[in-house]
Amino acid sequence: MGALLKSLFSGLTDISLSEPEHRARIAFDTVKATPAMERRAATEDKCRALVSARNWTELSDHLIQWDQSRAACNAGIPLAQIGRQAVLFDLADAVVEGHDCHPDPIAIFSDEVVQRMETLSAMHPEKYPLLALAAEMRCYQGWSSRGADYAEYVSDNGWFGMGQHFAKAAWLLEKYDVVEMNAPLLAAARHRLLGFMPDADKHVGRFYEEWSALDPKDQEPHEKHAIMMLPRWFGTQETLEIEAQKAAVRTTTAAGDAAYFTMYRRVFDAWDPSVLNMDTKVLKRGAHDLITLRGDDPAFVAQLVQDIRWWTGIGSGDSYTRDGRKLWSDITTDIEEMRQELVLSRLTAICPDAWEDGPEGALDMLSECVQADIRAGATFQLGKSGLEIFPQDEPLSSGSA
Repeated sequence: MGALLKSLFSGLTDISLSEPEHRARIAFDTVKATPAMERRAATEDKCRALVSARNWTELSDHLIQWDQSRAACNAGIPLAQIGRQAVLFDLADAVVEGHDCHPDPIAIFSDEVVQRMETLSAMHPEKYPLLALAAEMRCYQGWSSRGADYAEYVSDNGWFGMGQHFAKAAWLLEKYDVVEMNAPLLAAARHRLLGFMPDADKHVGRFYEEWSALDPKDQEPHEKHAIMMLPRWFGTQETLEIEAQKAAVRTTTAAGDAAYFTMYRRVFDAWDPSVLNMDTKVLKRGAHDLITLRGDDPAFVAQLVQDIRWWTGIGSGDSYTRDGRKLWSDITTDIEEMRQELVLSRLTAICPDAWEDGPEGALDMLSECVQADIRAGATFQLGKSGLEIFPQDEPLSSGSA
């Protein structure tokens, strides 16, 4: 796999840092688990234990405290968001892969589980996370009823079932004002209603902006809004760029240009080629700002650069005009240069579990970026400043690998 990747992306496969005779040249720290990973796992375990014990009031109290205080793990991800997803997936009968209109995984819920959560939320109206969970379960049921087909192929029964579940979710949420409640958790649940609600196009901007304003450092609102701004939903190719620029301006004090990068990252991950209007200079600044926001977490950097590795293969088909193909070629060149720059400057340690191919995958990716230095016999130190290169007097011959 490593050799294949190097042939695809660098074209320089004769020398690799991961080969035994060269591996000794790089010094690096191995991180089994980052503080963010440990905090996330502890939060998930706590929530699952409370679900298993059916201790719904204590679970809700934790979610409320995290939500109201904007508590986050070391990588800046809200604990309420982590807990919410852990509870939903723990209560689900199954979790299936998403599709073009719902790229995130879809949790499958029985009516019994959803009705029990609705009853609990009615018994404890002050515990608003229970209501938010019930509403999100209904939305998931709606997507399950719809199915994964393109809109023109969804059956009448599919649309009817989706409409019924979303209407119940809307009824649950209408009693609360997310801004007055100061509750990002409720704002996240309300945003799900946009998947099937009357006049959703009139609410999409407000739902997103209010959610984002409640916690300017949280990147989830930007992720979800990016999907809504695609032509398949409420936007156009031009709308995405406009909204990404506005998002960066609104949250610049809290997160620099991270929101700009997050929105385009979500679009790439959703397999959508509507990216020709992006400003790659802002994209690069946003990538650095997002890594800073995530606390320079080496596991996050690993995930990010591995994702970016595949972006240059999206949207490069014959659907573009000649000018469009030239523009796409320029964008992919910029993206590849950004990836290599991030690998060299922002990776500070190797977290084996964060790499598809373990430490060898990390070393392969580093190797792609410094082939000339490897040939020159350099040694390397991975640390807080990224990859430091120490030239040597005796260059390697290209055949020594």
